[in-house]
Amino acid sequence: MFQSKINRLPNSWQEENILSAQKIYEEQKKPVIFLSGGLDSNVIGESFRLAKVPHEIFIMRYNDGWNDYDIKYAIDWCDAYNIKYTLYDADVHNFWKGTEWLDIAHKSRAVSPQILYYMHVAKKVDGYPILGLGEPDLTREQSGEISGIYGKEEQSFKLFFKDTGEGAFFNHTPEQQLSWYIEDETIEFINGTKYNTDGDSHSSDMEDGFINCLMCHKNQFYRSFYPNLVSRKPIVNYNKDRKDGHIRRFGMPMTDYTGFDRLPKDVFDLEHEIRDYLEKTIDQFKNEWYLYDKYIKSVLEPKFKDFYNNLLEKINGIQNNT
Repeated sequence: MFQSKINRLPNSWQEENILSAQKIYEEQKKPVIFLSGGLDSNVIGESFRLAKVPHEIFIMRYNDGWNDYDIKYAIDWCDAYNIKYTLYDADVHNFWKGTEWLDIAHKSRAVSPQILYYMHVAKKVDGYPILGLGEPDLTREQSGEISGIYGKEEQSFKLFFKDTGEGAFFNHTPEQQLSWYIEDETIEFINGTKYNTDGDSHSSDMEDGFINCLMCHKNQFYRSFYPNLVSRKPIVNYNKDRKDGHIRRFGMPMTDYTGFDRLPKDVFDLEHEIRDYLEKTIDQFKNEWYLYDKYIKSVLEPKFKDFYNNLLEKINGIQNNT
C-alpha cells in the first residue's frame, strides 16, 4: 500500500499538505480541486490557498440540489476568501440510468456508483483533478490495537487516473502520508488521552465493529490543525439498505457526509442496484488493513531508527521489539 520509505523526516501535517500542493502545481501546472462540502476537500483547498499557487475550484451540484446541504460549506469557504469557483450541474441520475458506468468500473475495478460518477466527471475537466482520499483515519479495535486502512477506492483511483490526476491527495508523497501519523493529536488518540469518548459522527468504521475512530471526531481533529474551517453539523441519513432494511449508519448522526446521503428513494434504490450488480461482476480491490506500529516501523527504520524509538516512548502500549 505504501509508496516508499521517506527521504526525510516529515514537517507538520499542515506543512506537508502545503508542500504537496506546491509540488502538484510545479509538475502539473493546472490543478483542479474537486471541492465538496467535506472537511477533507476543504483541507485540500486550504493547502493550495496557503501554498499561494494557481489552482481551480470545481464544485458539483447534483440533480435538484440533492447535495445543497453539503456544498454550502464549499461555497461559503470560497466566498469567505474571495476564491472563484466553477459550479457544475451534475446529472448523477442520468449517468446511473445509462451504461457508461460499467466501462469505467471495468477500467478502475471500482464498484461504488458514487466513485464511478466522480471518475466520469474528472476525465472531463481541463486540468489535473484532485480528490481527497487517503484522509487521516485510525481505528481502535476491540483488542486495543490501532489499525489504519488502505481503501479500495484509493486503489481504484490510482489505477484509473494513472498520471492524469490525484485521487488521494493526502498520500501524494511518503512524507505527507506519514506526517499526520506522528502528530501529537494522533498520539493522543492512540494513547486514549483524547478522542476517547463518542464523537459527533457515527463513522462507517463503527459498523465494522471498532470501538472508536479518528473519523468519529473529524470536526475536532481537523480543526485542531485548521481552526478557520467550519465544523460540519451532524445529519441523519434515513435511507434504508435494500438488503437488510437497516437505516444507513443505524440512523445515527454523522458529520462525514458525502453529498449522496439524501437521495430520493428511487435514485437510492438505483444506486444500490448498480452496486449490487458490480459487486457480483467486477474483480474489485480489497480494503487493506494494517497495524499502526508496523507501518511506522516500516517507513522509519533503519534510517530514522532514533526518531522511531523516541516516538515509541511517547506511545503507550507499543513495545520496541527491535
